Amino acid sequence: MSSFVRDVVRADAAAWLRLRRQAEPESEHHRKIMKWYFAGESPGRPYVSIALDGTGTAVGLVELSQWYTANTNQPGYYMGIWYVEPHARRQGHGRALVRHASDWARCRGGVAINDYWYRDDEEQLAIHLAVGFTVNERRREFSIYFDEAWKERNSRPWQRLNVDRLRAHDALESLRGVARPLPSQASIDEVLSRTSFVRVRDSMIFRDPPRATLDLRLELPEIMPVLRIDEDAASFEGFIDTAEIGLEFFDDAGHRIALMAIHCGTRVGWDAWLLQARLVDGRAFRNTLRRHGVANELLGI
Repeated sequence: MSSFVRDVVRADAAAWLRLRRQAEPESEHHRKIMKWYFAGESPGRPYVSIALDGTGTAVGLVELSQWYTANTNQPGYYMGIWYVEPHARRQGHGRALVRHASDWARCRGGVAINDYWYRDDEEQLAIHLAVGFTVNERRREFSIYFDEAWKERNSRPWQRLNVDRLRAHDALESLRGVARPLPSQASIDEVLSRTSFVRVRDSMIFRDPPRATLDLRLELPEIMPVLRIDEDAASFEGFIDTAEIGLEFFDDAGHRIALMAIHCGTRVGWDAWLLQARLVDGRAFRNTLRRHGVANELLGI
């Protein structure tokens, strides 16, 4: 059966809402996200398209959220939603949506389109490979690359970190007065012990000057259970080259005592650390923010 894909327009609002509710039944913020998109107030989610069947009925949806490379400031995209109604699957709609999204991203200088990879989901793996994605085991994601340099950088095999060498480096840096330790839960807990509340900001807080538009206040009991990191040194990685969320920690006097970067709701970066760490339960962290209305594009999904 033929599939026709085009960018979503205001006349598609009812169809978009129907597909979004099927794709993310747990979300309570469909209309808010759609309102932002049509008003041009959702820079993190710049692309939405729908697939139409032979009768002109919308049967599929793809949404891309945007991120930027740290060094070259090139755009890349995550598939926030990629969905086809059950009765319309295996008819080419999913492939057509990915092809249309890839053309759109490539024409705008994008380095890649990425999607999450859950290792135990064999069906998800087969579907992504069938439409042109490759598996990036180091970053635990599916990717379609448009930039060879970015592909080479992100496709390198991940080597286990030489922790002794890192600690020797840290000891040398301490002699210079600029020591940065490896990530630890104890260092996070120390910050939390002095924290009165946490503000969740979007990635624009890392720009100069800061221009963050999201400003969500979380009380300490909400953030403490989900801000737990994996302390296995093999899970540590280099600096975060992209981040969608910033966490600002404030003391009782209202002074900011720390700023941490969160990428894809799973990885934590902090300039007090030599490397970055992975959250023990990224899903729980993302769900905490989603309950407060944080849109998926700001969570990297």
